[in-house]
Amino acid sequence: MASKSLLSAGEFERRQNLMDSLKSKKVQINEAFHCKEEGGTRHALLGGELGNPSSSVWDIEEDETTRDLTFDEIKEQQQMAIKVQDKGLDTLYDVVVRQKNMAQNIGQEIDLQNEIIDDIVDHADHTRERLIKETRHVAIVDRKSGTCGYWIVILLLFIGIIVAISIPGRK
Repeated sequence: MASKSLLSAGEFERRQNLMDSLKSKKVQINEAFHCKEEGGTRHALLGGELGNPSSSVWDIEEDETTRDLTFDEIKEQQQMAIKVQDKGLDTLYDVVVRQKNMAQNIGQEIDLQNEIIDDIVDHADHTRERLIKETRHVAIVDRKSGTCGYWIVILLLFIGIIVAISIPGRK
């Protein structure tokens, strides 16, 4: 135990009381364990002090479901509870396995969808590049196809008609 000089007086007293309580319980347990009463050893060990079944050496009350049962009956009851828990765990295992399979299937589907999306993105990029290229071509044609070229052609045709009229005809 720590030196008394390192602890406050209250803390030292609290720890001393705990030690005394533990020593007292040890004595009670030893007395209950070495009890020679026939048929009363279980009660003496678990039931606690004389004539007071509500208080036990372990500072817990025995449950109503086990109070009048023998050791073998309690053991059988525990084994049944373990079997029920095992069934529950088996069911839980099956659910977890199904969820794992579902998660794997969802993961595979997501991978497939991601590949499809990547292909769509690649095609969209290619289409965007072609659209930009064709837009440039249209701009060039639009610029070259101004009305100035039409007026020059009209003027040349008009000059050609005047020349054709002014030449004396061959009759």
